Amino acid sequence: MPSVSYLSSAYQWTSDTISGIKNSIAQTKFAEDRFGINIETPNTPFTIKKKYFHSSKPNDSDNSTSSETIGYSNDSNLNQFEIETVEKDLQILDLLKNNCPSLVSTKVSSNSAEPEITKSFFVPSPTLPLGDLQTMYISQISRKQTPMDIVKYDRELFKTQDGGTVSIDWAPPLSEVPIDNRPVVFILHGLSGGSHEYYVRAVTRMLTSEQYNFRVIVMNARGCSRTPVTSPRLYNASYTNDFRLVVNNIKQRLPGSMLFGVGFSLGSNVLVKYVGEEGENCPLTAAISVCNPFDLRKSSEYVQRPTLLNKYVYEPNLARGIMRSMKRHYDVLSTGDFTEKLDKLNMKSGMRDIDDLVATVFGYESRFHYYEEGSSKNFLDKVKVPLLCINSIDDPVCPPECIPKEEFSKNPHLVLALTNYGGHLGFFEGIYPEIWYKKPIAEFFKAIYDH
Repeated sequence: MPSVSYLSSAYQWTSDTISGIKNSIAQTKFAEDRFGINIETPNTPFTIKKKYFHSSKPNDSDNSTSSETIGYSNDSNLNQFEIETVEKDLQILDLLKNNCPSLVSTKVSSNSAEPEITKSFFVPSPTLPLGDLQTMYISQISRKQTPMDIVKYDRELFKTQDGGTVSIDWAPPLSEVPIDNRPVVFILHGLSGGSHEYYVRAVTRMLTSEQYNFRVIVMNARGCSRTPVTSPRLYNASYTNDFRLVVNNIKQRLPGSMLFGVGFSLGSNVLVKYVGEEGENCPLTAAISVCNPFDLRKSSEYVQRPTLLNKYVYEPNLARGIMRSMKRHYDVLSTGDFTEKLDKLNMKSGMRDIDDLVATVFGYESRFHYYEEGSSKNFLDKVKVPLLCINSIDDPVCPPECIPKEEFSKNPHLVLALTNYGGHLGFFEGIYPEIWYKKPIAEFFKAIYDH
């Protein structure tokens, strides 16, 4: 049986060989066209406002790790903060060039003293060359956990004004690392997801590592990741008030901490909409969106096209996760005024049926009204903090047609990083597949924090 040292040497040799091949290929026009990351931003200078929140009341927060914290969203809470704002001039492309090698590369030109900006590369794992494979792989491994993937959390519960419950998971746990002023990253998961998902754990491990030293707070939506359901409605891609409640609470409890946010899939639509709604008053200093649908109607219609993968893989899996949650919490959900529509749903129901119910529960006229009002594309022009959006062209759930590219050429706070490969939430690279986007997420937030 091969020794551990032999296996380690073999792994290192394989990695070095692949890196050498990648570096050689990277010099070619073919590689740039095939694997180059396209960056869209007007690169117009603007002033970034780095915000630190200090309680104007005596600090009565504690480091308790009890299982439940009750909070209510209340605008009067905003009067309890003194906001320290540090203003810095910024051009996003320059920030990427100097601090985010995963997104932008440079090379020395003989004709200029300044390094020339070139494309960085995302090369998909040779075992997962297609977007469909990347997407299926992330959905499968998200159900598994290995010792290397384990993240320890402390959990708290928040009660909302309508009687609902959301949970937040702290990493590192407050019981091990008490409250301090290190920067905080909020994570919003995708549909039916939570802090247990592989992609959430991968990003959390990177951000909380010694190299970056962020604190992570994962917000689990109602009914997700073992969060109890205590009101007759769950969540949707448009509803931002639960996240607003959590952010306002954390502002009080972590004085001197800079706040950031990253959202995935449905969670990225919620995050971008929230940032746009908050505008100049956004408590977050910067945000990142990964695999954002942007246009809920187009994304929904794309998944419902008559293809074999849509019919037997994508739509059934998307719907099944929600239906399981509805079935599990039927006793509570059926106490609302929508029992008749709820009773019509079953495990064979599609996303249209579910969105019809969601629209009714949240007071929309129809699912089309919900799609239009809830699409984060409508809020991009109102974003006033640096926002990095990462999407792939071969995403089978959120296709490139959903991306409002014109907005990324107008708003200087926005930057779009578009890859040719990656699928939906996959972006695996290397012969032993690892998630790529954890690197640009950590690089971007650290660059903003240090700027």
